[in-house]
Amino acid sequence: MGLVGTISPEIGNLSSLVSLDMNDNSFHGPIPPSIFNMSNLEVLSLRNNSLSSSLPLDMCIHNLDKLKILHISDNEIYGNIPSILEQCLQLEFLNLYNNKFDGFVPREIGNLTKLQTLRIGANKLTGDIPQEIGRLTKLQRLSMRSNKLKGPLPATLFSMPSLQYADFAYNELSGSLSPQIGNMTSLLRIGLEFNHFTGEIPKEIGLLTNFERLSMCCNNISGSVPRELGNLTAMVGIYLAQ
Repeated sequence: MGLVGTISPEIGNLSSLVSLDMNDNSFHGPIPPSIFNMSNLEVLSLRNNSLSSSLPLDMCIHNLDKLKILHISDNEIYGNIPSILEQCLQLEFLNLYNNKFDGFVPREIGNLTKLQTLRIGANKLTGDIPQEIGRLTKLQRLSMRSNKLKGPLPATLFSMPSLQYADFAYNELSGSLSPQIGNMTSLLRIGLEFNHFTGEIPKEIGLLTNFERLSMCCNNISGSVPRELGNLTAMVGIYLAQ
């Protein structure tokens, strides 16, 4: 609606509010702490503003226990991703994309077992991808692209039965792509470009009958292209440029 200014803290007085959508405006300043005390809130969506503050380290402890959707992408939110998010056990959709979050990916995020979408790309996150991510058995979409993540892809990633879209492009990840990727029967697309991956393309990708897109350009991949990729009749894109 082209709204400007700051978000009034008095909005936290709406104790019966279930959904708050302020997307695509020009709000600036902090997210009022009072919003995180709204006990009936199920949807909090503040996408595409100019909000700048950190998330409260005690969020989800006393309230927000009904929150299912937290969508605050495309702002200027900074600081660590609070590990206490694990207490928002009803979360199904968590989108923190394109902010200024730094620090590590909290291992506690693996306790949000109802998550279907997790987007934390385009931030300043460092460290490794925690093994606990594999606990998210209902996760369908995962984006960690455009951070400063290092190390290998965790082994637990390859046992996530529901994952359809995975994007780890533009990081500093290394190691080889595990043959266990053949177990990810729901996988449609994976983005691994602009990292430091080595080794060969596993032939087991050919077991993913619905697979559509493989992006591995600008790594240190060696060997030949496995002929098993020819089994992937749904494939629309293979990107292996150096």
